Amino acid sequence: MVKKNEIIIVLIVIAIIVAFIIVLNIIWGPKYGCYAEKLDEEPDSYVNITEYQMQQFPHLKEAILTNITIDISYEELNKIRDFLDNNDTQCIKYQNDFYKIRFLYSEGV
Repeated sequence: MVKKNEIIIVLIVIAIIVAFIIVLNIIWGPKYGCYAEKLDEEPDSYVNITEYQMQQFPHLKEAILTNITIDISYEELNKIRDFLDNNDTQCIKYQNDFYKIRFLYSEGV
């Protein structure tokens, strides 16, 4: 017969393992990124985005201004993607320049 103390120890070990997995997932969990590739030529389709509209997408603007991949939340990624999908394009025109917007996904632990 299993002793009561052994059951408690097993439950504690399981709780520690679950907590460890949760912490790892928070630290190295899914990551989302946005990159704005500046285009040399006008694409076949694009949407003109105003400064006012760009205020809704601060990380997209940061990606454009810094020319690097910016970490973004899943919610903002969806917001940008929905905006582009609603305009049937992955390209934007912002301040007289054209950009192809790319998204990056990382699974994490």
